[in-house]
Amino acid sequence: MSRWISYLIAVCVIPVVTISNLKAAEHIPVVAASNLKAAEQKSSINYGASHSRIGLVAEAVNVVKGSFETDTRNIRVSDEVFQQELIQTNSVSATQFIFLDETILTIGPESKLIMDEMVFNPNLTKGKVVVTALKGLFTFVSGSLPSDSYKISTPTATIGVRGTKFDLFVSRAGVSTVILRRGEVIVENLRGDIKRMVALNSATTVVTKTTQPTTPVPASPELENLFKPLSNIQGFQGKNPTEVNTRREKLENKNAQEKERVLKAQEKERVLKAQEKERVLKTEPEKKLTKRELKQIAKQKKREELAERRAIKKQE
Repeated sequence: MSRWISYLIAVCVIPVVTISNLKAAEHIPVVAASNLKAAEQKSSINYGASHSRIGLVAEAVNVVKGSFETDTRNIRVSDEVFQQELIQTNSVSATQFIFLDETILTIGPESKLIMDEMVFNPNLTKGKVVVTALKGLFTFVSGSLPSDSYKISTPTATIGVRGTKFDLFVSRAGVSTVILRRGEVIVENLRGDIKRMVALNSATTVVTKTTQPTTPVPASPELENLFKPLSNIQGFQGKNPTEVNTRREKLENKNAQEKERVLKAQEKERVLKAQEKERVLKTEPEKKLTKRELKQIAKQKKREELAERRAIKKQE
């Protein structure tokens, strides 16, 4: 902690204070939200008044990119982060932001996230923090706003925060896994199916937009090992970008295979339902046609019988 405090003082001239609701064991350098404006002139790019400033970069390891449409910048310690900014890391880079409300967001390697919206007024109890995690590894610690102010979206799920710390892994296939570390979260797929998480270190996964969140179970050793480096992202310093993270690749492949299996099962179910619907539509007209034919046959038979009787009488 002291290492980062010294660094921020030397580079940014930003007063550093302790936030009482965060533990030192979380390895989080802390910057007072009220002092974020002091770093305004230090930012590596100024997006202008059209983009609201929502927080500060506390840590940035290796190459971290921030972009708006065609404008791209390298994110560095003490830079401000902006609403609607797209944040990207490569295979060996990571970063950590502190929002105005003291929310702390750690972004791991090979990740992509959009800072959708933040509304914060320290004099009011209402506010909003909305981010979209497109892929990668994330650790989220909620700040001073009411719990229902936070919303984290992924390609397959929405996460509602209830005074919480949690880890989030969004695979390249969009499969979303949440590990609860503190408090409570509500995980919901895009169809509206909900899973409430209260057991610490438990994990739930949403495979597709319409599959229900899995029943929370203790996080696997694979998942736990995946998030360990995020407790001290300086460990990525000096890493070789070409080095493959075999643990992550195993989970990526596992998630991709599971998603493919689920999609095939959903497609099979869709085809069976379509076939059944088609069969019903075909069968119903056939039944009506058969009844009409039976009536027509009965009438024809009566006409033939009547003609036959008339012929007999004529002969007589």
